[in-house]
Amino acid sequence: MGAVPYNWILGACEKVKSVVSCPVATVGRVVSVEAGEKILEDGTADIIGYGRSLLTDPDIAKKVENGECIRECLNCNKGCVDAIQSRRYLSCVLNDENGDEETIFIQPCTETKNIAIVGASLAGLEAARVAYKRGHTVTVFEKSNRLGGQINIDSVPPRKMKSYVLFNTMKNSCPIK
Repeated sequence: MGAVPYNWILGACEKVKSVVSCPVATVGRVVSVEAGEKILEDGTADIIGYGRSLLTDPDIAKKVENGECIRECLNCNKGCVDAIQSRRYLSCVLNDENGDEETIFIQPCTETKNIAIVGASLAGLEAARVAYKRGHTVTVFEKSNRLGGQINIDSVPPRKMKSYVLFNTMKNSCPIK
């Protein structure tokens, strides 16, 4: 997906919208709420389909309403597209609850603890987020001067830089909550 531009279906959406009178939806790497709002404001589409974004953060609408930070899809395809193509269980590397929402959900802890997370990889940061949401006091330790772990290595191949840039933008603007 790294070679496919964000909002890549907008051109087709505009053409369809110009010849029909019914509401028209668009999809195709509309990752952020801001991008979706701009499309709606510009009148390019009437409905935004947030596919993988809802796997990453199914509470987007509630979080927008409450002014909370939203986890944005990295377009890494590791738990979603790759899983679909391989007919495996659907998941998301940024959402520990994904796919098991009825049986796995973050519950408040009965006894708060001080939790140390060693390694600020995507998995470490997700563990920190979940522990924090449960009510624990969390400290993350990272030996390097960057967050992300393996995503820093994964961003080196062609077409993957966008995921790294999006991750770094997200982590700089959104505290763990």
